[in-house]
Amino acid sequence: MRKFNFTISVFIFSLLIYLYYVIGIVFIKKSGYEMGIFYFTPVYLYSFYKLIRSGIRRTWSAVLFIAVPFSISSYLSLIEQMPGWEVSGFIPVIVIMSYLFKSSKRGETPLQTVYLPKIVGIFLFAVFFFSFIHYLNTGNLESALYMAVAIYSPAPLAVIVAVFINFIITTAALSVVLNDLRFFNDGAVIRKLIFDTDSFLTFPHLNLSGIETIAGFSKKDFLVMVEKLNAVAEQSGDYAETVKKDGFFSHKFEDGTTLAMAPLKTILAKGIYKKDGIVLPDKKDERSFIALVMNDIIAGYYAIEKISPSTNASLLEMFEKKYGISSVICAPVEPKIWKNCAKVMDSLDAAAIESIDIVISEKDLKTKGINLFWGGNDYEKGDIFLAKPFVTTLMNFIVVSREVKARLIKGVIVCSFPFAISLFAISFGLKIPQISTISLMFSFAMTLAYVSYFKSVNKRS
Repeated sequence: MRKFNFTISVFIFSLLIYLYYVIGIVFIKKSGYEMGIFYFTPVYLYSFYKLIRSGIRRTWSAVLFIAVPFSISSYLSLIEQMPGWEVSGFIPVIVIMSYLFKSSKRGETPLQTVYLPKIVGIFLFAVFFFSFIHYLNTGNLESALYMAVAIYSPAPLAVIVAVFINFIITTAALSVVLNDLRFFNDGAVIRKLIFDTDSFLTFPHLNLSGIETIAGFSKKDFLVMVEKLNAVAEQSGDYAETVKKDGFFSHKFEDGTTLAMAPLKTILAKGIYKKDGIVLPDKKDERSFIALVMNDIIAGYYAIEKISPSTNASLLEMFEKKYGISSVICAPVEPKIWKNCAKVMDSLDAAAIESIDIVISEKDLKTKGINLFWGGNDYEKGDIFLAKPFVTTLMNFIVVSREVKARLIKGVIVCSFPFAISLFAISFGLKIPQISTISLMFSFAMTLAYVSYFKSVNKRS
């Protein structure tokens, strides 16, 4: 029997209640705004319960952020003034949604991120600054409180959740799986890489290092043709036999085009294919080359190089110089390779692991640091699982992680801007809930657009 998920149910309820309030009361009925206290109190109480249960020390800023608009809207409802539920009613939707992500730690949420307290502090100051100025100009406390709620953008919470979702998707594209929220909540900061052995750094793998094609045949065309031939090869039942017998694989397509692929040496040894239009690699080049033949012409080839430990040593050295990320290698088989790029330790115990250090191991270790696991088939092991155990994958992960703080801060500023509409409207005496609702919708749309604007490392490259 499938386990009932109460949080999902409350999330759906909170979203439906908000939509009902906005559509039914704000835009259709246009009265009875104070009834929001009955609609939204249950979901607010559940939000408080979830946040406090997560650990008040890590979630006090989120508790404060949702307590302020709830208190103001409740007070204004009780004295039958404009309560601002069209804005404050949306906040618990975001809070509850933040708990829908899988986590190996009980009650964890992206809202535990170390960046939220400062964001909340600055945001609350801005909200109450404008509200205080309005109170000085009008002398009307209720109007000033309504302004505070009407310009109370949910963007600080919405941007954090949206950036977290984008971070999960982007890292997944890099073959990195976050098994819990710990790394993100700690700021997605990488300062030290600790390798329990050098097996990760000596793990053999190949890398596509270049493509050469004939004139008039672009690299894009080359890749399309390769993919086309590979698709046929995957469906061919005698692919392995053919390659073993002939040394290459070929296929004639319905349009009359014949494509063949094999190592460049094999193709050249046959002596039957035209090679005049292609620039051949230097004989001293130690890379491997795979050629594509189109009809009777060598249309191009791609170069494959084996990544050596010395290459990885250079990358670790670059991490230190460019990103300030130091490396520690414990009990390496060949210590001399790493002497210029990392500290070499006799054992993992001697590495003095801190809570924000990334500990890279083929074993599912339980250390004080953030445990990055690679190898095997169980992707649920470790705080982070690396499906492609290469230093280049780590490099891409570092680049993506370094963008998180800037995305959060800029996102809150950009996505809170639509509430300037409500600010100016109330400043001129227009207390219209429909304006605040439209501001909220613009903010939400800008949050989605802002986060989706960022492309993954793969796409940027």
